[in-house]
Amino acid sequence: MLRKSSTSRLMVYLLVLAMAVLQFPGAPKALAVALTYEAESAVLSGGAAPASDHTGYTGTGFAGGFTDSNKGNASAKFNVSVSPAGNYTAALRYANGTGSAKTLSLYVNGTKLKQISLPATADWNSWEVASETVALSAGSSTITYKFDTADSGNVNLDNLSLDLSQGANLALNKSITANNAFSGFPAANAVDGNASSYYEGAANSYPNTLTVDLGSTQTVHTVVLKLPSGWGTRTQTLSVQGSTNNTSYSTLAASQTYTFNPAASNTVSITFTAASARYVRVNFTANSGATGGQAAELEVYGSGTVTPTPAPTATATPAPTAAPTATPTATPVPTATPVPTPTPSAGAFGATMPYDTYEAENAAYTGALIGPSTTAGELASEASGRKAVKLTAAGQYVQITLAKPAQGVTIRYAIPDNASGTGIESAVSMYVGGTLFKDINLTSKYSWNYGEWGTEGGEVRWSNNPNAASTTPAHMYDEVSVLLDKAYPAERSSSCSAMRPI
Repeated sequence: MLRKSSTSRLMVYLLVLAMAVLQFPGAPKALAVALTYEAESAVLSGGAAPASDHTGYTGTGFAGGFTDSNKGNASAKFNVSVSPAGNYTAALRYANGTGSAKTLSLYVNGTKLKQISLPATADWNSWEVASETVALSAGSSTITYKFDTADSGNVNLDNLSLDLSQGANLALNKSITANNAFSGFPAANAVDGNASSYYEGAANSYPNTLTVDLGSTQTVHTVVLKLPSGWGTRTQTLSVQGSTNNTSYSTLAASQTYTFNPAASNTVSITFTAASARYVRVNFTANSGATGGQAAELEVYGSGTVTPTPAPTATATPAPTAAPTATPTATPVPTATPVPTPTPSAGAFGATMPYDTYEAENAAYTGALIGPSTTAGELASEASGRKAVKLTAAGQYVQITLAKPAQGVTIRYAIPDNASGTGIESAVSMYVGGTLFKDINLTSKYSWNYGEWGTEGGEVRWSNNPNAASTTPAHMYDEVSVLLDKAYPAERSSSCSAMRPI
């Protein structure tokens, strides 16, 4: 039973949805984008002008005015400078809330290169990137986007990013391994060419390493790491190593913290002194957005060529000389008596899992029962069984009695968000057999979503803004796992008390 009280200034609520109890069995250079030029700072003419009446842009605003009234005249000229000469990827970040694809004309040094298509974005606050390859000489050049008479215009321009084309990705679809991985997010996701799938290291098990085998020794000079483009900003601390034999590794890029920003397509390029390597390893030691290293794509570039992995040559095996086989004597087959298929008892369906689940509403408690409810936005609606127990005062508790021996507990809970949507921190006290075991830290930083899918500031996911339309919240629960100090036998009680802010 709980006897702990709190003298904190503020009491917040805890909803214990369910407890899952584990059974005890026995000097690099990093460029998110090489060069970025803000459209509001470009040479704007023909009615194009700086604006800031939408959200989600980078810099101080964007270039607007590409409207029908300025058709044939509106343009944004970017004065760029590159080194060395070569083919560059020109990535134009734009918004097109018209609902259909629109066009502009692309000019390089005053010569029209082509008409480009800019597909519709979710709305005028959502931004996408359209990329073209342009050949640039070393030094100064101009890249201009113009609303020509043959174009449909009606778009806003945010920025232009230039990145030297790297050539072939030497790591694409190559063999890759990890020293650990979060279930369902394997190493192979990092070299499959799909930036929507991703690798994630095992939780709180740093370092997390990804090692890609290029198939043969290559001269490499750049590693590019990508995360899904719709994810929010996060930092990751990592280093890059290389090896020719997968035994002894040298440091190609020392450990450094890199920022992955959706405004730069969540892409980080790490360049280093060219080196010979067959095996390239990325070593993650921190991630501000998750408990393990993450990579949607790990790309390796250099002067080598993409070498397909040869298929092994099969060695013919002589067929053995068959010995004469005796003719068997047939054995009569008895007639089988049909056996009826038994009907499983209630609750006996599905896989056997290595844990037991205890619902708070079925345990002993002194808090308030909420639910059942299926109304979106209500806390009970996201609870298993549509019910939960609400603890709002010090001393209130939920108490379970173990049905099997256990040494770990996972608590699914909800605590309030704050007015800005950035979450709060608090704690709940755990007692085992009536004795305080520890205070468990809780957070609402990773729960509480608002708004509608893909409509908030260019994000492809839900919003963290409590004022986003609609204001009906979702994803209000999180989980915390606790390893007990030893295995406890069945019939041992475990309680969680109402929490206090930290």
